[in-house]
Amino acid sequence: MDDSARGASTTQSPYEARPWLKFYPGYIPAELTPQFANGLDMFLATVKATPEQAAIYYFDQTMSYGELDRKSSALAAALRERGIVWGDRVALYLQNIPQFLIGLYGIWKAGGIVVLCNPMFKQRELEYHLKDSGAKGLICLESLYETVARNTVGNTQVQFVITTNELDYAGQGETSPLLVASKKQHFPETLDMAELLSKFDGTPIEIATFTPGDVAFLTYTSGTTGLPKGAMNTHANVVFNATFYKEWIQLDKGDVVIGVAPFFHITGLIAHIAVAALAGIPIITFYRFDPAEMLRLSEKWQGTFVVASITVFIALLNHPDIKTRNISSMKKLFSGGAPVSPAIVENYQTVTGAYIHNIYGLTETTSPSHATPMGG
Repeated sequence: MDDSARGASTTQSPYEARPWLKFYPGYIPAELTPQFANGLDMFLATVKATPEQAAIYYFDQTMSYGELDRKSSALAAALRERGIVWGDRVALYLQNIPQFLIGLYGIWKAGGIVVLCNPMFKQRELEYHLKDSGAKGLICLESLYETVARNTVGNTQVQFVITTNELDYAGQGETSPLLVASKKQHFPETLDMAELLSKFDGTPIEIATFTPGDVAFLTYTSGTTGLPKGAMNTHANVVFNATFYKEWIQLDKGDVVIGVAPFFHITGLIAHIAVAALAGIPIITFYRFDPAEMLRLSEKWQGTFVVASITVFIALLNHPDIKTRNISSMKKLFSGGAPVSPAIVENYQTVTGAYIHNIYGLTETTSPSHATPMGG
């Protein structure tokens, strides 16, 4: 081999040289080393370390990590009784409510793969996702079962349906405007989640184990070039990107996640649920987005961190409560999914004192792929 050939073979490519590292603030390491092999271990470590720590703020109610662990174990026992084994798919067709997290961790504990279904789906869309994923079970809101799923599951391979209600963990006090039209329903052909959690409470189960390469979620793309496709997000993806969020944004025990991104979306799954489990911090949830409730609950629970579409921040700016609510804790703000106008960022910073950072990701990359550092 001549000298020119030898020299060419040792030249670094621009990617190998990683020139972007020079733009990293000092607190961001060049390499991330996740602590956990899978998302379930990540959650269980927090349960063991801080069982009394709040996991969920649902409107004005609180659920601890210990409670979430117990309820998800009861659900896992119920799923096992229904025949769910390692690798089976179970779909979640829910809004941002505590039962989403109970369902997610319960499915994992039973050894299953979580299939995400947009609660805006109508019959044709729901049928496609259930068929394509091969889901054996469906956990859904009572209202969605009544209007959509009831006439859909018979055309799929789904073997059982568990229904639940957004009122179940809302408490007995004043009802949020988002829930005034809600009502409890019962269907003889479905299983009621509250009844299952009571029946199987404390039932011993052998919790499933996962390797980093095992699939955690089937998260569907928007289908802009054809039918939606299920991205196979692995447990390694989940843990690594939760670690990214925690380190990049410097989340610690004093932080509170504002759960405004839909949980069925990859942003909600990673930037809300997964990172909260890793950091051992709470998520504020309020069924679906409403600017007044987001402002009220962010003030009440001292929310600090949010990843949201720019339309969320525009809605907050346009709401009169932004001038009366104390949201000074909301300092770690990121927006992606659409272009972010500098004028909106400047206006928001003028009104609130907080800067909206850019972030970009894909369903296929399990949320983030590019982000500006805090203060950048």
